Amino acid sequence: MFTRTDLDMLLAHDEAPALTFTLPTHTAGREVRQDPVRLRNLAGDALGQLTNRGMRRPDAERLLEPVTALLRDDEFWRHQDRSLAVFVAEGVSRVFRVPLELEERVVVGQGFDVLPLLPLLAEDAPFLVLTVSAGDARLHQASRFDLREVEDAPIPRGVSQISAETDYQNTLHANPAVRHAGRRDVAVGAAKTHNFGETPEEQRKAQLVEYLHRVAAGVDEYMGSNRVALVLAAQPEVRGNLLALGRFQHHPVVELDVNPDALEGPDLQRRAYEAVRPLLSRERDEKIEHFKSLFNDASPKSTGKLEGAIKAACYAQVDTLLVRRGARMWGRYDQDNDQVIVHGDAREGDEDLVGRAAKETLRHGGRVFFVDDDHFRSGQVVGAILRFEQPKP
Repeated sequence: MFTRTDLDMLLAHDEAPALTFTLPTHTAGREVRQDPVRLRNLAGDALGQLTNRGMRRPDAERLLEPVTALLRDDEFWRHQDRSLAVFVAEGVSRVFRVPLELEERVVVGQGFDVLPLLPLLAEDAPFLVLTVSAGDARLHQASRFDLREVEDAPIPRGVSQISAETDYQNTLHANPAVRHAGRRDVAVGAAKTHNFGETPEEQRKAQLVEYLHRVAAGVDEYMGSNRVALVLAAQPEVRGNLLALGRFQHHPVVELDVNPDALEGPDLQRRAYEAVRPLLSRERDEKIEHFKSLFNDASPKSTGKLEGAIKAACYAQVDTLLVRRGARMWGRYDQDNDQVIVHGDAREGDEDLVGRAAKETLRHGGRVFFVDDDHFRSGQVVGAILRFEQPKP
């Protein structure tokens, strides 16, 4: 899962050369064999760019060694998602399997090209799905595109696990060797037995509450301080008891009223994403409306020009950057002369200016959201909400 921590690490590296490889991959079938071949071709392209820029070939090959190692790893290619993103620089090597359809390309520049992965932290952000019934509890990592169970989640797998502990305690308490070992042992055993209830119904309820306590504690442990949305898929009794425990206060929770034992794979992913989507897109929609209000009023706290957005972002002025989905503009930003030069096609030494605006916004604590075409005017590729008024030229 690509997280904000991963993004911050990539943004912290702002030196050249930094290499970003992206390519669509396959999860199964004969096409899987094509994926390493295509990465090898991209690595060859990167080698050519590096040597053309004056790097000695042995040094370029050494820089590309993490990519070469992936090409030799047959097991790695058997476990892919929809795309692969590889980031390589001096002292840096990060690989991400991505549930997005990414463009096949290599970018050699100053700092990494993080723009393709940003949708994973916006309305397509990852979230968690917790399915709980008396019979089972499972935690899943999910997104708009996929759903995968967290195999090592620290949660019990059903109330039967608690029942087994109760049965063990009852057997232990019935053992004469234990029962007559001393009054203190009898008192402790009696207290434990009483905690699970005197009657079968009391015992069932007590075991259910204990089970849900452990589920909640395990999910809290797994989530930690990562403020990620959680979809709680359960029937009313289980859901109500779990939420009443007071856990998950620091995480947005969306309830899904289903019998989780009757949902699997794609159905669960689809239902969970439909439930959480308004929460994931709410902030973006609010920012779009705010930008439109400022821009339509010609407010100096907004700009709809790429040149203005880049300059503002580099000087930590951008609070929110709205990016037209799929937009790329090639050129250069001469920061010494505060001049933006835009080209129609990529030329030697160019960078993606939309990506530059996004990176600078993120580096200075701003937010970036991807926006559909109908929210922009013709020819507009970005919209920026500024932290303070931009001086007029």
